[in-house]
Amino acid sequence: MKEYAPYVMFLLVPVFALLLQIFFYKQKKYYAQNMIFSLHFHTFVFLTLPLLIIIEDYLPSFLEKTMDYVILLGPAVYFAIALYVVYRPCVRSLLWKIPMIMVLYFIICVSVIILFLVLIVAIFEGTNLIQAVFSTMPES
Repeated sequence: MKEYAPYVMFLLVPVFALLLQIFFYKQKKYYAQNMIFSLHFHTFVFLTLPLLIIIEDYLPSFLEKTMDYVILLGPAVYFAIALYVVYRPCVRSLLWKIPMIMVLYFIICVSVIILFLVLIVAIFEGTNLIQAVFSTMPES
């Protein structure tokens, strides 16, 4: 499931932009502007997480736990700062919008990954079933 996550996240960039459109509808931003912000944020995540994971491999063992927190909280902190800079909401609204957006996006990502895996299993099992049926048929 881990190997499909980047592909799913990339395919769900428009969904993330739609979530931003819904949660920040009062800012009167165009969907394209939300899409650009979504691409920006996903690019940040795709570029920094691998670097942080590589750095974590070379750290002493007592700093690894700290690096785990940086890997988990880094994108969330960056997301909060980026939302504040781009959308300029009041801080109080950010306190409930950020967790809601992140939880909804996580649920959507996991759902799509599971659906993707089910489809792959169904397709490959279906081809095996078709091959089994045709291999047992008598030749004419």
